Amino acid sequence: MRLITACLFLIFSGWGHSPLWAEEVTSGDEPQISLRQQIKPIVIENGGQSSRLNQLDLLYLMGSEEIQVKVSGGCTEEVIETNIHSRGEYLAQLLIGYGTDIDSYWSKTVYVGDDRTISSREENVSLPLQLKMFSGTSYRIEPLEILAEKVNEFEGQVERKLKFYQESWVTKKELPVRLEVICQPYEYNKVLDKLQLLQKRSRVKNQKFSLPIKYMGDPALKASATKRLAMTGSSVSISRPFRLSSVQILEGPRNLRGICPLIGEFKARLFGEGQGEVRLHARYGQNKKMISEAVSFSGPYQDIGFKLLTERKPRSSDGIQQLEKLVLHVEGRSAEAEKHALFSQKRKSPPYLWQFACINLTE
Repeated sequence: MRLITACLFLIFSGWGHSPLWAEEVTSGDEPQISLRQQIKPIVIENGGQSSRLNQLDLLYLMGSEEIQVKVSGGCTEEVIETNIHSRGEYLAQLLIGYGTDIDSYWSKTVYVGDDRTISSREENVSLPLQLKMFSGTSYRIEPLEILAEKVNEFEGQVERKLKFYQESWVTKKELPVRLEVICQPYEYNKVLDKLQLLQKRSRVKNQKFSLPIKYMGDPALKASATKRLAMTGSSVSISRPFRLSSVQILEGPRNLRGICPLIGEFKARLFGEGQGEVRLHARYGQNKKMISEAVSFSGPYQDIGFKLLTERKPRSSDGIQQLEKLVLHVEGRSAEAEKHALFSQKRKSPPYLWQFACINLTE
């Protein structure tokens, strides 16, 4: 299996609702995230009764159902007073969740309020740990796929493969946690007894924690019983004809936001047999946006990375969230085909839903 990167540039537009984005806060308590308890490993083990290599029944068990963290953050405490006005800012919201500074996968509200006397907050928070929260993202976690990739290194090497399954080992995956502090600047007119709320400001703290994945080896495991067949005559090399069977989008952004143009990074997995060439068509609705150059394919599957460029629609409002329905069309032809031959085999992926918002940071 090889990873190939191709570039596709798309322009999207539309309407929706945007999460908050505003000017970065330059003062106040720096957001902090720390673990209160160590994350227990996901355990992979043989759940079957057989000790034969070819009868392994692998399954995994979650070690932790939650992540316990301590979070803190705040806004500037300084209040500027005059005879007429008072100016300052207070803590409006504290949000915790999974994702990065520009892409949020899941979030929950830790604090929300409009008390001008509160400028900072510290809380103990529990985050649910469910692998489906990371599905379709660049941080997706598939324990059995991780194991399969390691086993693939020993293809055709029975003794090394057996030893691999007999011994225990531990690997790690990253969990991206994000904390967003949202501050509400204000100006209060003492004479008119009038409160004016200014544009909110926010900043994001990114923190990555390690999720251990442990395989429990089975020392009693034995190689599969096989019978050696007697063969006569010359050996024959059998090559399978090229066939493209299916395609799926494995990874991509969820909720991109920032100064446009934004670039979303995706990974698709193509399944098939034999050797061939494939081209990718990225489509938004009925619109064909781009056709990639032909790249080589070798079964049984191959991962291909691609990027989509998003730009603001003319006259669109700042921060409008756009929901996108991406379908990846793939066409293929045999490696032996002539250069002018048609890409006759065609497959398309299930829809991949994601969204983005263009924002404009004010000074």
